[in-house]
Amino acid sequence: MKKQTVIRAVSIAMAAAMLAGLQSVSVFAADNTSSSASSEGSENAAMKTALTKVKERITIPEHISEFSYDVNTNKYQNADCYYFSWTTDDAKVNESVEVAIAGDTIISYSYYKYDTEVSSSSSAPKFAELSDEELTAKAKEYITRLNPNMTSVSDIGITSISLYNQTAVISFGRKENGVTVDGNGGRVRLDKDTGELTDFYINDWFYDDTEFSSTKDRITASEAREKYKEYCTLTPSYRIVADYDSQTKDYTYSPVLIYTPDFTGEIDALTGEKSSIWDDCQADNGTKAFPFSRYSYAEGYEDDMEIADTTAAMDTGAGERIFTEAELREIEADESLLKKDEITELLQKDPYIELPDYVPLQSSYLTKNEDDNTYTYSLWYRYSDDNDIEVAEVDYAEDEIVVAAEEEETHAYYSLSVSVDAESGKVSSFYKNTSQNYVNSEAYPVKKNNAIAEKAAEYYYSDIFGEYKADESNTAPSESWTNKDGTKYYETSRQFVYHRYVNDVIVEGDNIYITIDNKGNVTSLSCSYTDVEFPTSVPEFDNDKAFASIFKQISLNLYYDGYYKPDGTSKAYLLYDIGSFIINSKYQLVNWFGEVIENTADSTEYSDIEGIKQQNAIETLKRYGIALESQDSKFNPTKAITEEEFSYLLKSITYGRYVSYNDSDEEEEKSPALTNKTAAKMFTTNIGLSEAAELEGIFIAPFDDVSSDDEYAGYIAIAKAKGFMTGSDGKFYPDNKISRARAIQIIYNYILSFSE
Repeated sequence: MKKQTVIRAVSIAMAAAMLAGLQSVSVFAADNTSSSASSEGSENAAMKTALTKVKERITIPEHISEFSYDVNTNKYQNADCYYFSWTTDDAKVNESVEVAIAGDTIISYSYYKYDTEVSSSSSAPKFAELSDEELTAKAKEYITRLNPNMTSVSDIGITSISLYNQTAVISFGRKENGVTVDGNGGRVRLDKDTGELTDFYINDWFYDDTEFSSTKDRITASEAREKYKEYCTLTPSYRIVADYDSQTKDYTYSPVLIYTPDFTGEIDALTGEKSSIWDDCQADNGTKAFPFSRYSYAEGYEDDMEIADTTAAMDTGAGERIFTEAELREIEADESLLKKDEITELLQKDPYIELPDYVPLQSSYLTKNEDDNTYTYSLWYRYSDDNDIEVAEVDYAEDEIVVAAEEEETHAYYSLSVSVDAESGKVSSFYKNTSQNYVNSEAYPVKKNNAIAEKAAEYYYSDIFGEYKADESNTAPSESWTNKDGTKYYETSRQFVYHRYVNDVIVEGDNIYITIDNKGNVTSLSCSYTDVEFPTSVPEFDNDKAFASIFKQISLNLYYDGYYKPDGTSKAYLLYDIGSFIINSKYQLVNWFGEVIENTADSTEYSDIEGIKQQNAIETLKRYGIALESQDSKFNPTKAITEEEFSYLLKSITYGRYVSYNDSDEEEEKSPALTNKTAAKMFTTNIGLSEAAELEGIFIAPFDDVSSDDEYAGYIAIAKAKGFMTGSDGKFYPDNKISRARAIQIIYNYILSFSE
């Protein structure tokens, strides 16, 4: 039986994370009235103090009368964190209020209500009745009421507003001396129509007594850039990336030349030196994690693990077998491969593996590489005391049993996992484990074993080893450490590493690894080598031009960051940070695959919608995250929208019922322009009524220019009945193309019909 441990994150604030359209109620105190906690039988003065603070700011409805609490204490808190919970005992209505408070700060609050007899979820999209300004004002009001000490709250803004439930999420941050405090902030969840609070949560908030350095004497951003240029080296490397061909269903691999920085850490904004923040954190035994989060207990459970018998019985019955040409090719190929006994003999002669003749083969697996039609054997050899066989001879003489036991000769433990080319017998990798006892009181023989590693690499990979260079760590002095009693210990094995270089540029991922114990035995070996064509040279690279380009594309961030100390305080640092990045040989920012990163500015800021009649619809939908992509900040309102673009809009408003629409069986290279009739069909399909639309003889076409026997008649009738599309002057104009602006207006009008 195998025991597995699962860490479960349990946060009181997360109870409201899935609130979708749940009812809300005002539970905030209109005055400073409070009730005694003695009714709960608690004699804990600290708990009473915390409970009093909560009830000074929040009024708990009388009908939510069931009460419980727990407390969380850890060494990084300067106050215990109490988790209070009030619930109802009504079986029909599940209603609760939950609050977490540490010291004077309410960390989280949530209100939840679900009536089993009243469905509070909505199947139709609906705009919010409150504006962004009203929602953010409400959020700030609640933050201040919950925590009057939070005077440095800033950067309050809408994160999201749901079309399908009552939720509006507003995020907030923190600034000190006009500078953002990294990670400090949280979220507020409101009813989008009433503004009532359903959820409040602080992600992180440094203690109020934290000292934030003045920004007066900080170095300038220009000086910080020069420091980054001084500290940072841009190192070239080839990264092998895969490109998938949807036609051939194959991957092709190619090298991409990239440059990565060796330093992307923080710079102390006061000294200009590399920041010591995380070294200090380690020295102080500190933590970056917010100590008030209710990530609580670890639960273990036992799980019966049954190992299935994967041994397949072979059909040995008589009878004629008929093989296909492909099967015959594989049979003929198998006949040309080395037999397992032949491979075993080769491994027994291998100078580094030294497979003993008493070690039996436990299992083998033959695989074929379809790319180059090569075959590889994966074999496992193992001998241990379990292999010993006891032979007993029994004599029956009267009532006595005499047992003479003869035990086979025992051997040393040995285990080997190895991969071998099935045609040539060439070893590609192995891992060996023996019963040797290693002495760690002597220094590791670095020079001797480094020479062994190099010879082994040449022995196994002679055809490619010339492209590899040794890592500096291979010749580093023997590592050691001293025990409390003064005894000195040394490493007993070392992994020797070789990196592949092409054009004097390292190739990521192409390495040779060889592990050797302190007795000179090679215990493991592996190699990675990507067979792709590389350029014959590397372009010239100008470091000054590279950094000039980088600083144009990336802005430095000035912010406070810090950590919590075991004494219940926190320490903050004023920092500059540029973050991680990759560039190509043309000094352009690229992603992991070496693809140029385009301008990351908001692609939905439109410069050509001012004054058009669809402007309000375009801007309103953007508020809910529904927008069409823009190039050069232009919406192109009169341009015909494509079916692909329209399907995205439908996906945004059909609440998970999205069905991919394609009017043809073959994928088109370019999505066609959308027509009125196609829009009606896509909408009807996406709401799950396509089968009904296909029924014959039940629809009367609602427009003069659509006949009842038209193949689109059912779709058009349903789209009109659902309020999705309307005609003009009694006509539908089924073949007319729909512009981008009109498409947005159609979506807007549809949602608006549910909001009125």
